Amino acid sequence: MNMQINDIVLYGKNNKTRILPFKIGEVNVITGDPSSGKTALIDIVDYCLGRSDCPIPEGKIRENVEWFGLRVQFEFGQVFIARKNPSLIDKLSTTGIYLEQGDYVEIPQKSELVINSTTGALISFLSNKLSISPNLNIPPQGQTRTPLESTFDHSKLFCFQRQNIIDQPGLLFHRQSEQFMPQAIKDSLPYFLGAIRENNLKLDQELAIKKRDLKKADRELEEALKIKDKGISKAFELIEEAKQLQLLNLEYRPKDIGEAIKLLNEVLKWEKEDEEITAENENLYNLQSELRDLENQLTEKNENLRATKIFANEAEGYTDESKQHELRLESINLFNNGSDNPEICPLCSNSLQVPVPTALEINKSIKNLRNNLEITSIERPKLREYINKLEGEINQLKEKITIIRNKIKAINQEKETAKKLKDLNIRKGRVIGRISLFLESIDLTDHYSELQKRVETLKSEIQKIEQLISPEEKDEKLSSILNKINYQMSELAKSLGLEYKNYPLRFDIRKLTIVVDGEKGEIPLQRVGSGENWVGSHLLIHLSLHKHFINNNRPVPNFLFLDQPSQGYNLSNDDKGNISESIDEKQKHYENMFSVISDAVNSLEHKFQVILTDHVNLENNEKFQKSIIEEWRGGKKLVPTDWYE
Repeated sequence: MNMQINDIVLYGKNNKTRILPFKIGEVNVITGDPSSGKTALIDIVDYCLGRSDCPIPEGKIRENVEWFGLRVQFEFGQVFIARKNPSLIDKLSTTGIYLEQGDYVEIPQKSELVINSTTGALISFLSNKLSISPNLNIPPQGQTRTPLESTFDHSKLFCFQRQNIIDQPGLLFHRQSEQFMPQAIKDSLPYFLGAIRENNLKLDQELAIKKRDLKKADRELEEALKIKDKGISKAFELIEEAKQLQLLNLEYRPKDIGEAIKLLNEVLKWEKEDEEITAENENLYNLQSELRDLENQLTEKNENLRATKIFANEAEGYTDESKQHELRLESINLFNNGSDNPEICPLCSNSLQVPVPTALEINKSIKNLRNNLEITSIERPKLREYINKLEGEINQLKEKITIIRNKIKAINQEKETAKKLKDLNIRKGRVIGRISLFLESIDLTDHYSELQKRVETLKSEIQKIEQLISPEEKDEKLSSILNKINYQMSELAKSLGLEYKNYPLRFDIRKLTIVVDGEKGEIPLQRVGSGENWVGSHLLIHLSLHKHFINNNRPVPNFLFLDQPSQGYNLSNDDKGNISESIDEKQKHYENMFSVISDAVNSLEHKFQVILTDHVNLENNEKFQKSIIEEWRGGKKLVPTDWYE
């Protein structure tokens, strides 16, 4: 899990390569003049380790370097990472990288650098390399920010102290002044400190599954309880329904639930009764056909009778009218003459010398009238006889129709009875279905104790998991860790000789600041005076955090960049960076600071690396001199002058 820096590599546009090596597990000092490139080292390392934007300042470095490279040492193996200078492609950054890993990785030539990965893949790769477990910080209820997964990108925030941060009373961590970064530090730091379990996300998923199982088991138990509580009354209700439908003897009364269940089981043996209890439908069809024939005959007879009666009424009228004519003729002695001789006058009965045609026609009409009256008188009895016959036939037809209709009615009544029986069978079937469902449910009550035991087991398991991942458990563990870190800071404050060294110090993770518990109350870092106290406070928190990270095998890179810590001591230097003799007291404080850093590194047995860049050179300090890896004075800089002069 150990991760330290082997080399920073610059690939010039002139095809030259600049390699800046570092010592693993030691303090590495780069001292030099201002504007020699010291501060840019943090930006180069940050950029090579996957930062989304390129923080390297414009100037000689961006103008002359084509690729930035970084060789990193892990406990097992090395990784080389290179990123192209984005200014060459007119962008703020580039996601393409060159990545190579192995037990030992040779620094490649520029011609060998080919983009083979991305910054996103790099962050995932380094997260796995540091063994950062899957994790998720879920905000408390009521907060709208999205859950945060801590990755390598968050872990490196604790590894850099830029010149514009290290002596600031209001900022403790790298990039803390950027939007959203303070909250990201607050959310990720508990995980990196170890206050959140490594398997926290797995426990969250397991908790969700067990809660789902508990909800299902609770529902099943509730149903079983309802059946158990209402089982007896439900059984007797079903027995009464079965009695009403004659599925059970009306007189029998079960003594207890056992007999009731036995009775209900007997009901399940019911067989459906035959629903067809009358003649076949064919008989009904024949009767209906015969009825239609008879009704047609009756209609025909009724029509004949009506026509005959109309005819009889008309004949009767004709006879009456003819009779009236006869009487009028008789009144003038015309009709009784009876002569049809054309030479005899029909009116006066005298002889005519010359036959008159009109007289002939009158005699002929009188004769016809007489004949018609005779025929009508003869036919009237026959017409009455025919009418009587028709009426008799009609009565016979009506009797037959009544008989047929009664037969059809009887069949329909029988069919209605069958229908009612069918409906009764359906009702019986429904009751039997409810009885069957009830008896199956009754069997579930036998498992009531088993269900209850499962519910209790799930509740116990959920409670244990919730205790492991509960905010209270996290807060308690975090509080314990912070207490240890606070103690470590208080001890380091004494070693550094800070103004408040005799008072307890606390790291306030909610506000990301250090608090002094003074005699008159809390004093936050913003209210603590002097740059020396501010620089010292930054050293306190970062050295204490890294000591905790390393001793507890936490997944955070084991290096710390410190840029220009001397600015808090207000030292003045000569051309070689040596401190003026007039400020011996401040030099002692600075030397003491370096000694504290060196002792912290040594106490961790090469598991911790500090890279310190400063314009100060402690010429008479042996530890300091041994720690210098390069001194950039007299024209020597990060980017060699011959690259651009």
